[in-house]
Amino acid sequence: MPVYDMSDMLEGLQSGICRIIFKKKSNDLIRIMYGTWAPEVLEREKLSPDDLTKGNLVVVWDIEKNGLRSFDLTRVIDFTPNIELTTEQKS
Repeated sequence: MPVYDMSDMLEGLQSGICRIIFKKKSNDLIRIMYGTWAPEVLEREKLSPDDLTKGNLVVVWDIEKNGLRSFDLTRVIDFTPNIELTTEQKS
């Protein structure tokens, strides 16, 4: 798996919606998540970026699940910043 730079990923999360493809720790299934650290989300949830990382664990607002979810940085297969969501992905 490629190695992604944490600072680049965090910058992408702060600037918009990112697509994160990773292997889940619990069962090794591939998961595609659309997450963000948009300022309005962090403010609403009373979170700061400092609250959202611990070691290799990164917590994001999952756009599709409408809640906080996490992923392990070492299990990321692909990371794409600035994703435009389709109507199906927004619902």
